[in-house]
Amino acid sequence: AYNPETTNQYIYPNDNSSSSLADIMWHYWASDLAPTLTDNLPPYYTEEIIGTPTDAQYWNPANDPASWQHMVSYMVSFGLTGSVPTTEAVYQNLLDGTSYITNDGVTSQIGWPGIGTDSGIADDLYHAGINGHGGFFNATDPNELVDAFKSITERIAARQSTASTVVANSGRISSGNLVYLASFDTEKWIGQLQAFEVSDGSGFDPDVETPATCDDQAFGTLCSEVWDAARENTSVTLPHGPRNVFTYDSTEVSGTPVGGIEFKWSSLNATQAALLDDGDGLGEARVNYLRGDDSNETENGGTFRSRRSLITDGDDTRVGPIVHSSPVYVGNGVDANGFREYAFTDTLESKSYTAFLTSIASRNPMIYAGGNDGMLHAFNAERTGGEEVFAYVPNEILKDIHELTESTFSAGAYVDGPISTLDVFYSGDWHSVLVGALRTGGKGFYALDITDPTETADEIAMWEFTDDNDADMGYSFGKAQLVKLNDGRWAAIVANGYNSTNEKAVLFVLDIEDGSIIKKFEVDNSGDNGLSGPVAISVDRDFMIDYIYAGDLQGNMWKFDLSSSTVGDWDYAKLFKADSGQAITGSVTVGNHPENKTGRLVYFGTGKYLEQTDLTSTNTESFYAVLDDDTCTGNSACITSSSLVSQTIEGASINGRTITDNAVDWSSDKGWSLDLSSLAGVSERVVGRPALSGSLVIFNTIIPESGRCNSGGETFTFVIDRNNGGAPDAPTLDYNNDGKVDQDDKKNGQVVVAIQPEPPSGSSNDPAPDLVILVSGDGSQKCINVGGNCDSYSGGSRSGRVRWRQLK
Repeated sequence: AYNPETTNQYIYPNDNSSSSLADIMWHYWASDLAPTLTDNLPPYYTEEIIGTPTDAQYWNPANDPASWQHMVSYMVSFGLTGSVPTTEAVYQNLLDGTSYITNDGVTSQIGWPGIGTDSGIADDLYHAGINGHGGFFNATDPNELVDAFKSITERIAARQSTASTVVANSGRISSGNLVYLASFDTEKWIGQLQAFEVSDGSGFDPDVETPATCDDQAFGTLCSEVWDAARENTSVTLPHGPRNVFTYDSTEVSGTPVGGIEFKWSSLNATQAALLDDGDGLGEARVNYLRGDDSNETENGGTFRSRRSLITDGDDTRVGPIVHSSPVYVGNGVDANGFREYAFTDTLESKSYTAFLTSIASRNPMIYAGGNDGMLHAFNAERTGGEEVFAYVPNEILKDIHELTESTFSAGAYVDGPISTLDVFYSGDWHSVLVGALRTGGKGFYALDITDPTETADEIAMWEFTDDNDADMGYSFGKAQLVKLNDGRWAAIVANGYNSTNEKAVLFVLDIEDGSIIKKFEVDNSGDNGLSGPVAISVDRDFMIDYIYAGDLQGNMWKFDLSSSTVGDWDYAKLFKADSGQAITGSVTVGNHPENKTGRLVYFGTGKYLEQTDLTSTNTESFYAVLDDDTCTGNSACITSSSLVSQTIEGASINGRTITDNAVDWSSDKGWSLDLSSLAGVSERVVGRPALSGSLVIFNTIIPESGRCNSGGETFTFVIDRNNGGAPDAPTLDYNNDGKVDQDDKKNGQVVVAIQPEPPSGSSNDPAPDLVILVSGDGSQKCINVGGNCDSYSGGSRSGRVRWRQLK
């Protein structure tokens, strides 16, 4: 409770009876501004809190522990100066309730002066910034005013964000399982990767308010933290010298690239050294800094940016911001059931896959995540783990990585794309392989052999495929598809992404062993285009790829036919053309024909969230389910929206939405569509990949904030019938927020299909966070949504999610 006479709380009250701006800011911080809503806002602390915060931590104005709906205030003075110095020493005097020397020379001032003078009004503005738990800025010229607003927006964003998805160490949750959650702090530009226990619900009793153990919680509940990689890997626990960091040297010797090398100054080639030197002669110091050396940071008298964080008790953490490169769990032969969702047959290749699983049974399970410190990090995923095993710096990002050392650096993307992993066969043996995209960090992909993550650089680094290899390669937003081809080779199938030199829409089929091009599809060369993330499927259950689907910026949905064993016979067709102005930037999900006839449904949404102009787009976007009956050929669209049954969102309410339930006649109709809404004139859009569960399709939408100083936007979760795009037969979302899904969750007698999720921790900057579906021992399901809790839903135990190897 607040007590103005208690130590660490002296700084808040005024020393007079008159109401002040500081009093008002305190009132709106301390008052619940929406008392009908649940008080579950995440606290914000500038220091790591273990257990219950102390009174000093709770009442520190730099922290914001409020769980209720409240206002945080930032004050900017235009050069006005009061009598209270804004120095750190006097701030501490104000906190402690001790005397200090004012700007007027008064030596016995305690607390805040009165507000009856111009000087007192200026002091009140400073006081209001403190009471509002935001901050105070004094701008004496236009540049300082710009800096003040920049700092305010950074502080708002720094209230810890989660953009990458959660990942579990098993697809089916039982006692003792872990879930891994990545987050980041934009103010210090550092990240966290935390492992949490997750409840299997085996002992859950809804009438017990304080469950004894994690598994006494409701199924899918994230319980206590097991470890945090940010604290496990610091300048103290992981010195930069012996740290295992490597990169890739693309220089060819006798026609073959050098390959993996240590990321040390003495190992770099001339081109790499020049990029890291950046013309200032600090190349070696810069490499050491990127490896973790803090001796040249500004806090130690150097010139490089400081990375110290209260999260790690003042030490530098080795974990950079994990934003869009969501963590990926890779197990071993023992726990293959969780993440090798289909074990390959022993006759698929010349060597037994079962024998390979046996050979890696003692390999530590790993978590891989890309960080915007310029590295792909490999962490030990065990319950007693969390330590970094190795880090990889892609050669492609070295051209810009020097920016990370600049003292004025605030944010940037480096290793920021999605990760794919699979066991593949080449050179007469099985290997575990990882292929990562870079998103806006670079134009290309990198590949690593992670069969043994303790190996050396030359054994792990395989290849990089960038715009140096092909000018049609753009910024790699899409996730690579790792597959076996019908000609017997294994491949990485990648889209060319956006902003390539030639601005075409291109699909590359790359040899998994060396990254060479097996086949290049140029499907559209009209300009201002790029191909989005592909999805590959096998329809005949032989573990070899048959078809690939991918959309582009012009709204085309392409189908690629790789079912032949002869590469020259591979072809493509334009399956669908979306309505005017609709871009397809999210990936697709493929499901069975609703009536189990020939063909399949391709599910995807439209919308773009890549450029500044996208913030204010008013174009109507849609979600589509399009039938591919294997009859489409040619470069003209086989299907348009006029061939689809249209569903409509009913009513004006943006939250708790209901829709029509029009029937689809699959003897004539080619699928269904749902036009999305808008908020304040800005279009709602889909930029992520939908998920299928039983008879349902689940997807997230985003309505961006249009202001330049705003972050993120409004996110909504839709759960609709996958067969016709209408409402499910029974409620699937906890619309009334009572912790359960039942008939009381209807709205005016109708099933609600979309709600705005409540964020579980921090604010999400991800435009459409991924969905992770957990399955309990009895087959019930729960969806974990990083952008918010997408709640329980009644989809049944049979998942319809499609993997590339076979279509269930």
